[in-house]
Amino acid sequence: MLLPFGLLLKLPGILLFIRRARKNPEKAHRWVQEQLLLFETEAKRIAGRDAPLVEMWDELTYKMFVQVFLRTVPLTVAARRALGRIKQAAGDNRDAAKLELALPHNVTTEMGLALARVATLLPDGLDATQLQKMITEHALPEECLRAWQHFLDSYGFRGASEIDVAAPRYRDNPRLLVELLLTTKNSGENPQEAFERRGRERRHAFESLLKKVHARDPHAAEKFAKDYLLFETFGGYRETHKKYLVYVAAILRKKILVQAEELVALKKLDSVEQVFDLTIEQLDASKQDHSMDLRKLARENTVFLKRLARVKKPPTVIDSRGFIPRPAIPPLQKGEYVGTGVSTGNVRGRIKILHTADEKPLLKGEILVARATDPGWTPLFVNAGGIILEVGGSLQHGALVAREYGIPCVTGVENATTLWQDGTLVKVDGSTGIIRTIENS
Repeated sequence: MLLPFGLLLKLPGILLFIRRARKNPEKAHRWVQEQLLLFETEAKRIAGRDAPLVEMWDELTYKMFVQVFLRTVPLTVAARRALGRIKQAAGDNRDAAKLELALPHNVTTEMGLALARVATLLPDGLDATQLQKMITEHALPEECLRAWQHFLDSYGFRGASEIDVAAPRYRDNPRLLVELLLTTKNSGENPQEAFERRGRERRHAFESLLKKVHARDPHAAEKFAKDYLLFETFGGYRETHKKYLVYVAAILRKKILVQAEELVALKKLDSVEQVFDLTIEQLDASKQDHSMDLRKLARENTVFLKRLARVKKPPTVIDSRGFIPRPAIPPLQKGEYVGTGVSTGNVRGRIKILHTADEKPLLKGEILVARATDPGWTPLFVNAGGIILEVGGSLQHGALVAREYGIPCVTGVENATTLWQDGTLVKVDGSTGIIRTIENS
């Protein structure tokens, strides 16, 4: 209830912070990174205390809001506003779309590149069983093993559906990454080199646009350059606050699992996973009241969720009356479908439909089709030739990452995961939003 008033009190400081960041983006970036490391240290200290889960969660989320969100969110907003001014100054020049390619300081992109480094260092000729065995037995070549350990140390708390505290993390189940590592290894393109190439494209596009703006108005060119530097430095920050929310959720998950193992040993729960059917308030109370029937509470808590699980295709938008609005469909030819083009470019490729990030391998050049994606899906984007999503707009995670990777992307395609079969050849136009079926599988 006090949040809006607290923000108003902090607004002058936030505006001053943005002004300083605009004046010297690199200095502001270094300072923020130092503060984020301090938050990680503080979070580990809080997690090490023997305190009730509710108390720990409240303290962690408060500190995360103050020490992370109030620093990274304003810079993200400032960067998006700077991008808007840049595109307005660039007009309809096609190079403007390249300014979002391969932005630095994006923690999710860095995660994908760190995993790709492990893949490039893998021995040749491995299958999934062999790789899983080598990971389990720490039998990878020394350099590869160091890269793998760096990935787990830096990103092991992440995973598919990572915002859900019940979802497994990479460090819990490295098997989630085995197929992805092998697919990346055999993709034929070094992801780090591809990222650097896109970065060069972005810089060249900026230099070209800057010359054209300068020719029209030197004063406008000076503002254009400042806006670009601000966006280049902080455009990737949009993933940072999400990372730390997941980081805190992973800390809570680790504490919950310790308690869950104790409850299973006492025969109060049927399995460790059942603990996530309880609330943290119930878990805290169970430490004091040993007579609580946790199995019964777990069943009662999941009645609605089990009903919801039977809804295979929930509507994208539904209002309080139960009305489901649907957009008007423009005239289309046979075999064409339309959504919203959110990342420019044209690509031909074969469809691969995924309901979860680890369902099956995504091969190089395939068109990823999913209901929606979150940062846990990002490593898949290394191989994607194009992306089609049922849910979301230009600021959906998949759309943002697609623009950074230079991958054509169309969102808002109703029932996309049922329109095609794996192997169907399609052409995706990320500008018009039209997907054309060329050949059925």
